[in-house]
Amino acid sequence: MPIDQSSGRPPWSRKVRHQLLCGFVFVAPCLWSTEAYSQRNPSIRPPHSRESMRGFIDDYTKSLDSDADFDLPRESGSIQAVTPSFDIKQLRPLVRKFSDTMTQLSYGLNEEMGRIPGLRQSNTEALRLSATAVIVSKHAEKHGADPLLQEEIQQVDADWRELAFRLERIPGLSGESKDLMKVLNETSQRIRQVIGIQPQLNRQRLLLKAASLVADLEGLQEDLATELGNGEDAQTYRRSVSRLRQIALNLVTVIRDDRSESKVIVEAYKQFETLWGPVASKLQEEENRYIDHGIRRVAAATSEIHQLLLLPHKMDQSQFIQLSSYLRKDIDEFFERTPLLLVMQLPKAKQALS
Repeated sequence: MPIDQSSGRPPWSRKVRHQLLCGFVFVAPCLWSTEAYSQRNPSIRPPHSRESMRGFIDDYTKSLDSDADFDLPRESGSIQAVTPSFDIKQLRPLVRKFSDTMTQLSYGLNEEMGRIPGLRQSNTEALRLSATAVIVSKHAEKHGADPLLQEEIQQVDADWRELAFRLERIPGLSGESKDLMKVLNETSQRIRQVIGIQPQLNRQRLLLKAASLVADLEGLQEDLATELGNGEDAQTYRRSVSRLRQIALNLVTVIRDDRSESKVIVEAYKQFETLWGPVASKLQEEENRYIDHGIRRVAAATSEIHQLLLLPHKMDQSQFIQLSSYLRKDIDEFFERTPLLLVMQLPKAKQALS
């Protein structure tokens, strides 16, 4: 990486610094949780005050904007992209409204976390997105319509759609939080209309998960070759997995292409999902521990991609049977490997033994 001679530092772009600081926003609540646990050892981490959360968002904003030397120059030719044609005056109040509403939602989720323990991860994501929305709002106020602003808005739209997808599946959210989510959905839709984009997906995370899926399929191929040899069934399995790997590679290519629409990515994934189910069910009949582990890795990657594509979850009887079988095997393995002496030393040993 080249070094800026005037400052002696690498000329990082705003986007790179944005990603680094987003990572810090994600880790910081975990550090707060650890400190709280060491001091009070609570069963559920108490929510932070609105003042502390507001202060953290402000610190994040100042950290990102404090060093102008790290910004990419905005003169003509510095950014190789076509200047957007949207109305910045119409966009600014919408971005500001989204930022303010996102902050209010993060406050509400933080306070609800005490009664909904499963909200912790979504609350952390909401805090990160709140800070990001503040940055984008300040960018819109300072500058006109430029490619960098459009790129930031697209990322915020993708992050919000993923967070909303998760929140909608958490039972027990208050009416106030649901109302704020409705406002955010409406505002993000109006923002997309102003800048002329379709609903966004988190392509960076999708690309990583799709690449991980390819690697998991390669590992499954190796397990099949090692465990089953060169029999006729083994060759059939390897051909099926090889075909699935090619489809997964095509999915990676489609995601990497910025011109691919979301529906094209979904179609490419559904092609893989349709073929994977029967192959996984057939492989499971081998009852081989190493092959089962390979199947689980592929299934986990597939599930994460399914969620990143914001696809509805439907009850698949074959998948349910497969998961039940894994649970049974895990229980059997636990009883086989756990010594009786250890069970007798557990709290309430009589109940544990039964």
